[in-house]
Amino acid sequence: MKNYIGEMRGLKKIGSQILHEDPRSFKYVITGLGFEIPASGSIWKKMKDHYKGKFTAAIDTPLNEILLGMMLGDMNIRLQSKSKPHPQQPTISEYQRLLREIEEFRQRVRSERFIDRADIDLWNKGIKMIQSTNTASVRIHKSSTEFDFVKVLYKLLGKHVVLGSPFFRRNNNARGVRWNCGFDTSSLIEFYEMWRNWYKFRNGKYIKHIPRNSITKATPDLIFHYYIDDGWYSGNRIQISNSSFSHSDIHYLIRLIRAEGIRAKPYLKANSYSINISHSKKNRIAFFEFISQATLYKKVSPYFPHKLIRGYSKKEYVKEHKSRYPEFYEQNSQLRTGDYWQ
Repeated sequence: MKNYIGEMRGLKKIGSQILHEDPRSFKYVITGLGFEIPASGSIWKKMKDHYKGKFTAAIDTPLNEILLGMMLGDMNIRLQSKSKPHPQQPTISEYQRLLREIEEFRQRVRSERFIDRADIDLWNKGIKMIQSTNTASVRIHKSSTEFDFVKVLYKLLGKHVVLGSPFFRRNNNARGVRWNCGFDTSSLIEFYEMWRNWYKFRNGKYIKHIPRNSITKATPDLIFHYYIDDGWYSGNRIQISNSSFSHSDIHYLIRLIRAEGIRAKPYLKANSYSINISHSKKNRIAFFEFISQATLYKKVSPYFPHKLIRGYSKKEYVKEHKSRYPEFYEQNSQLRTGDYWQ
């Protein structure tokens, strides 16, 4: 019991390396006491990872606001269960509380204390919870013209969440720049909650919408990251485009932006709504002063001069970017990830 529950060693390992017996005999001892055993090795591995806290993380308020702003833009969340959520999902607090109780139980087992019926029920409850717990990961995937920005995000998220290896991928359809870059986070129950808030099932698929319970105020972090994802600045015009949101969603965002003293109105083109920021000088100043309060503004604003400086075109920025990273514009470049993501 100390090895199986306390140390989370599998039945085969205990049988072959510790008891030198057929693991099936030990299995019958476990089940005879009333403990359930996961039906497959994959569930056992999943249990170990859950109990070690690999599927939960503390997302503080600034990071959450940044992620929400990027969700307004082109960031996506991927379900671990391939877009088919399991029923009876525990809340984050229920999930974390049960993990704490399981860890306390495992500590008692490691110290060889007496096991009672409540401990057995707790263990079995944990197995059922993990089988029905959904997790999801965040995917950051952008053109390499935004590589410096993606690198900032990689370092920021890496302080809170386990990240997959960053990548470069060829983009044969792009003009000019030939590479995309990005990374995936590990799967977390917190990201599943975000997914559940942001996606609705319509016409046979999940569609992104703006969750009123999550987006209640237009904060600088929220609007800044929405703007640098989907906004543009040309002449006196400041516009934030997004074809994935409904007319109702766009009007809701406009109300939040207006509540911060910034004049804005909807703009319809080709059946797609966007947000126009009033082009008066006073309003433009108010808008840029507002987003300049964002957490990452000073660090990443140099990577978006075409969106923040009047008269500075994207063409100018791409020219400057190409002088720094010429290899991103060559299809046959051999990009070694380790050379860029330190």
